[in-house]
Amino acid sequence: MTTTEQTTLGWAGLREAGIQRILGRSAIYELLAIGIAYPTEASVQRLDDLVGDLEGHAILKAYGLGPRLAAIAEALEGAKVADLQLEHNRLFLGQVLCSPHETEYERDTFSKASQLADIAGFYNAWGLQTSESRRTMPDFVGTELEFLAMVTRREAYAALRGWANRRKVARESAEAFIQTHLGRWVNAFAADLRDVTADDAAGRFYAALARALEQFVVMDVAAAGVAPALLTLRVPRPEDDEPMACMDDQVPVDEDELAEFAEFESSLPPDADLPAFPTFE
Repeated sequence: MTTTEQTTLGWAGLREAGIQRILGRSAIYELLAIGIAYPTEASVQRLDDLVGDLEGHAILKAYGLGPRLAAIAEALEGAKVADLQLEHNRLFLGQVLCSPHETEYERDTFSKASQLADIAGFYNAWGLQTSESRRTMPDFVGTELEFLAMVTRREAYAALRGWANRRKVARESAEAFIQTHLGRWVNAFAADLRDVTADDAAGRFYAALARALEQFVVMDVAAAGVAPALLTLRVPRPEDDEPMACMDDQVPVDEDELAEFAEFESSLPPDADLPAFPTFE
């Protein structure tokens, strides 16, 4: 099928290629990435927009994420941006009550350099590098989420243009990154985050975000058919006596058709790639 034929078929034909499912996953990765980044008026507005864009999308049913996103939206309504900023700083800066960096969950401290190099290798392969103006480590959870949001959107773009090889490369890159990086430690990070959030509106937002992050990645791991070697906290708390959630007993992903993103159709330039995300240059 040529690109012209695909365009003529419109969204009905594209659904058969699974493009709506890819778009839904990309939007959720973006939502989680923005949620974990330092909050601003603009980022909170973007979160609200993404929640609205995803409303009614079948990816929420397939992954069981409807209640999770509803909890995020409810917490956002009751939290001021200044309060979110204070809670973000309390959690991730200073004493670092919850580390948002993958290599802090790796038991073998001597592997940190090689892990960082491997993560950077994924980014470099897509022509990306972490921003100089907004400095962050490659293993920051927000950067890893943004990377997957970008790769899945490029997979959707390749599907739209009829580029089978490029679509395959994007899909395999995302699956490899989930297996060797994000999928290994996000359970531990999410559990740690839930344990230390404050009992106020801002804290409830980050707790809701942690639950959505854990559930989404667990379901995406199952959908990808990969099996990450799970990491745990390097130094568990004494009260952490409950086992981590297991990825092996998750229900399979529903294959129902997914709803359309009208915004995406109008945002695809004919001869240009999709833009990179904020923490990359």
